[in-house]
Amino acid sequence: MKTPTPAGTYRVASIGQHVSKWKYPLSKIPWGTKLIRKGDRFEVDLKGKRQDVEKLTGASADWVLRTYKLLYKMTDAPTEWLFNDFGHLTVYLYVDKNKDGRWDRKQEPRLSEFIHTTPNDEAAEHLARAKGIEPSYNLGESHGCVHVRPGDIDTAVSAGYLKANQLFVVHPQRSLHEVPKRCAEHWSAL
Repeated sequence: MKTPTPAGTYRVASIGQHVSKWKYPLSKIPWGTKLIRKGDRFEVDLKGKRQDVEKLTGASADWVLRTYKLLYKMTDAPTEWLFNDFGHLTVYLYVDKNKDGRWDRKQEPRLSEFIHTTPNDEAAEHLARAKGIEPSYNLGESHGCVHVRPGDIDTAVSAGYLKANQLFVVHPQRSLHEVPKRCAEHWSAL
């Protein structure tokens, strides 16, 4: 079920690459992990251990090749894992229950809603950059996370807008046709 990110005031817990152990099989491998072609299969090195991609994620070599061609318009084999559902970078959030501006891991668990990109948007940005044009994005519905464009998450992190303990406010989701009252008042006064 697609649900909006719950409205509220959060803080950034940490920033990194998301790896899912259970729910999202393609996300068992971090984005950008080197892919090793072994005959008609792909393997990855995770924590010093070589693992078969299909056994780990369920993604066959044929699926990897077809999906890479579909997303990246490339006919050769990918050399890195570009299919993690959470993209190349994930921002984790928490509720600052004691209002001290610091993440207390034991009392303030990391939320299951994240800020992240998606494989489709990562591919769109990659293709657009290769062509020297502005990317076209389809920031699709989420399962509760905040989906952002790859370049935007990089800019927000490098500029310090998203950093450990930084406030992050999620406003209630509204209809695209609903204009907040204060905006309507502002525009009618002009």
